[in-house]
Amino acid sequence: NMIGFNYRMTEIEAAIARCQLKKLNGLLNARIENCAYYSRNLADIPAITLPKVRENCRHSFYVYAMKFAEKTAGVARNRFVDAVRAELSVTRLRETEGVKISCGYVKPIYLLPMYQKRIAFGSKGYPFNLYKGKLDYSKGICPVVERMHFNELFIHDLMHPFMDRKDMDDVVAAFHKVWENRGDL
Repeated sequence: NMIGFNYRMTEIEAAIARCQLKKLNGLLNARIENCAYYSRNLADIPAITLPKVRENCRHSFYVYAMKFAEKTAGVARNRFVDAVRAELSVTRLRETEGVKISCGYVKPIYLLPMYQKRIAFGSKGYPFNLYKGKLDYSKGICPVVERMHFNELFIHDLMHPFMDRKDMDDVVAAFHKVWENRGDL
C-alpha cells in the first residue's frame, strides 16, 4: 500500500532525457504513422472501435487503445485478445515482457486493496480514518470505467518506431486471422 510516488529525476537522468528529447519529433512522427497504418488496416473488423484523433490535434499514442464489442464479435474480449497474443511473437530485446497486448488498462484505483481495506499506513486505517463522512469505494460506483476496463478496452504497444512494415503486417494478419476464426475460440 502506498499513496503517491516520488518520481524526481537525478541529474544524470535529466542530462540523458535532455539529449533524448532531441529525437522526440522523429520518434513521435514514426509512432503516428504506424498507428495510422493500423487504423487503415484494422478498420474492417466491425467489433473493434479504433482510436480517433480530433481535428487539429496530434496524438502521441502512448498506447494504441481500442474498444471491443463482444455482442458484435460473438466472443469475449479477453478470449479474442488472448488469441491475437498467441499469434504474435515477442518483441526483440523485450522477450521477457511477452507480447505487448493486454485487456483493460489500469484497474480502477478505488478497487485496489488500499482503498478496499481503507488502510494506507499502519493498521488503524490512516489516512481514511481522518474523514468523518461515509467513504464508498464499492464496485459499481463508476460503471463506465469498470465496463471499459473489464469488458471493452484493450491496448497494444506494437507501434514503436523500430517496427517495420513486415512487423506491423504480422500484427494486422494476427487480428484478421483471429477475427475470421473467432467461431472456433
